[in-house]
Amino acid sequence: FGEETKRIASAGITHGLGDRVVRFVMFASLVQGLFFFYGFYSWQRYFLDLLGRDLIWVAGVIAALVGLTQILGNALVGPITRRVPDRGVVLMGVFGLTTVAVIGAALSGSFWIAVPLYLLATTAFGVYMPVKQGWINARIPSEQRATIISLDALFNDGGNTLGQLGFGYASRAVSIPFAWVLAGASQAIALPFVAAARRAERAEVDAGTAAPAVAGTADVGEPSAAAAAEQRAAPAAEQPAAAWALPLPRPDGCAQAMPQSGSASVSHCEGA
Repeated sequence: FGEETKRIASAGITHGLGDRVVRFVMFASLVQGLFFFYGFYSWQRYFLDLLGRDLIWVAGVIAALVGLTQILGNALVGPITRRVPDRGVVLMGVFGLTTVAVIGAALSGSFWIAVPLYLLATTAFGVYMPVKQGWINARIPSEQRATIISLDALFNDGGNTLGQLGFGYASRAVSIPFAWVLAGASQAIALPFVAAARRAERAEVDAGTAAPAVAGTADVGEPSAAAAAEQRAAPAAEQPAAAWALPLPRPDGCAQAMPQSGSASVSHCEGA
């Protein structure tokens, strides 16, 4: 148990906290966790208060819409990343949109405005998760993915805990809308972390020290840069023979190689 714990901790430090890009992405995960668990548990009371009627079925409908909007966000990942392949830009857009939507829902004072804004934030969350996971997976070896993803989840859970404690206290001491304003503003803290991760990755590319592609992430049929370099550096003798230089069959069972410049015809036959 001790050796396994040591191995996992070492992998977490090397491929997680030791990687500047992954480290900043995990810091952003902690910030992201500050609002969403607290927000999910507090919107039910908040929205029913805005509605002015204690209709439990309305809370059930909104809960279903929260799940559907997250599915919608997942579905939008493909079209968004095809247009904006920079994961850092996508995540910065997600955090910016979440900040505006949550603060707007807190300040609106209207059920019919607050609910759509909150659902916009949950749609952004649906985009956030696959993009973040893809960014982390692209940075680490496949055998270390479970360890690093668990470490990232630990950061996110830490944010969840801090958010429920801090914003929960603010809800009781002042009001839920006040806590939502603070929670929405907290999401903007993730922007410099994502920007730092993006700068670190771009610096690696500029310096030619980018992390190697993880097995299974390269495009099918596209040779790696190292393979292409080896192929260019290989001597001519190691290259496949041209089709016209291959031995040709003869009626007597021997093989006749086509003559090349400066050489005689060569016969390949046993006993010749």
